[in-house]
Amino acid sequence: MKAVFSLFCGLGIIGNAYAADFDGYLKENHLFEAYQQKVKALKENKYVNDARPRLDSTIDLTMGSPLNDSYKVSYLTDLIKEFPYHPFKDSTAFVSLYAVRHDPLGSIRYLEGLKNRNLEQDFQLMVLWHIYQPEKVASDLYKDIAQKRHSELTAYFEAGKWQSDWRKDEYNGKVGDDYQACYADLKCFLDIIPYWRKRNEDFDVYIPCETAQKYDKVVYFDGAAGGHGAQSFMASDCELYDKYSYDKDLKDYMDKLFFEGIPESGGSIRFYYQAEAVNDSLMLQYSPKFDLEPQKRWDIFPYTEWAVQSYYNFAKYNEILNYGIGYQKALEALTKHYVENFGAARERAYNTALYALKIPSMNDWGVITKDNLQYMLLAGRPFKEIKEVHKDIKDYKKLLEFSIAYPENLKEIIRLGKNEADFDIDYANWFGKTPLMVAAQYGYWDSVKVLLENGADVNKQTLDLPCLESDDSLCIRHGKRSALMYAAQEGQFDVLKYLLEEGADISLQDTAGLTAYDYMMGMELTHNPHIKPTIRGGAAQYWEEKDRKSAFSPKQVQELAPLLKGKK
Repeated sequence: MKAVFSLFCGLGIIGNAYAADFDGYLKENHLFEAYQQKVKALKENKYVNDARPRLDSTIDLTMGSPLNDSYKVSYLTDLIKEFPYHPFKDSTAFVSLYAVRHDPLGSIRYLEGLKNRNLEQDFQLMVLWHIYQPEKVASDLYKDIAQKRHSELTAYFEAGKWQSDWRKDEYNGKVGDDYQACYADLKCFLDIIPYWRKRNEDFDVYIPCETAQKYDKVVYFDGAAGGHGAQSFMASDCELYDKYSYDKDLKDYMDKLFFEGIPESGGSIRFYYQAEAVNDSLMLQYSPKFDLEPQKRWDIFPYTEWAVQSYYNFAKYNEILNYGIGYQKALEALTKHYVENFGAARERAYNTALYALKIPSMNDWGVITKDNLQYMLLAGRPFKEIKEVHKDIKDYKKLLEFSIAYPENLKEIIRLGKNEADFDIDYANWFGKTPLMVAAQYGYWDSVKVLLENGADVNKQTLDLPCLESDDSLCIRHGKRSALMYAAQEGQFDVLKYLLEEGADISLQDTAGLTAYDYMMGMELTHNPHIKPTIRGGAAQYWEEKDRKSAFSPKQVQELAPLLKGKK
């Protein structure tokens, strides 16, 4: 479903002309076909095949709601689509997100009619009074509710409950010496809604979209001092407005950037990073700013220094640039989205799109130009052209990895490099990975052949380094790996067979005791330093053993297994 729901209890089914005609109501509102498909899907799924009564009960309760049909149809559309995978309670006659969006006045009547409103319900009612019936803000009833909820929050702080010490300072800093004045002022009131309670209990209060955009309250972001309480979520009903939804291609690209952009950490600060990323993503979609300072024109040449630090970096960066519709088309699509749905001038909309679509590393690394030496090598520019731009190249050993995808350039670098006294065909990176290992990993058979013909060590292994990261999960957990292991891990069939022909040792073990056979079979490798890590996410990711599979076909495994089986 589109959002986390606020579902209030204690409501019975109210008589409705449709309540006795379950199928008829769904048919009239074009929901019956979707309902039948959902029922079929539930029946076929052994994990939820007993959930239909709960679905039917929820639909029945919603049909009996005192709110209007716009509310009911909107909620039921999403319910049927997402059921049973959403936060769910038994009473759906009033779901605040949908109620605020589709029947605000009916919501006021409903909430006013409750005898024993809780904290959440009172705050929702006060929000709606502020916006739709502001004359009630000056009433004694409003002041009584404000006094009751102020006292409740004060008692919470004084009891020393979860996060109470600094939440008290936060709250008192807003209300000052006159809490009634704060509760009566919409801006101040929106600032003190205790959304932080949502971390440990139900607290769903929604602000109508236009008001939320005006007061910068579309999303609630709580850094929680960088700790476990950090969270971000929609505090408005903006997500129920179709005009703010990205088209599928743009959404896919934005989702990719979101995933790639979340930093990792072993400490509780990671919860802050995740909440911050969610907040930024939601704000860019529902409440973007068009007064940003001019952005770097990444669209002209969108490569950073990070992108050309290694072959892996270049491949990863291009994966992002070319994902789905690609960076350039995404820029145009997002600019159009901002112009059409937010009324922004094209120039400002484009500038905000540049900001929104910054590929991770654009913030922290400088921009390069097309004549950057490493870029020209990684992009496969003819070596003659490269030499015309860079006439005084030195340290050819450092350029081997950058030419790994282009064997003709690689040959020329080796030829020229041999004139240097310190040239090393096995020049390795910081953890001991050689050009041969890179070529084997990515399946460049011709380059593997060139390197071996020029003296590369087929059995050289990476270093056995201590953990250098504060987060243990981001360390390279498998040191002492060989080119054969890299080829086996990545399913490079022809390269693997060629390495065996050239004397690759099948008995070599990595620091976890795994051989090339284990890599080929996909066995036991729970931390893989090359399984598509994110740009911001470090050098490794968890890979559960149950998900680890061979990169080879069954037929290839059958052929390779006898060749790779050796004593461990």
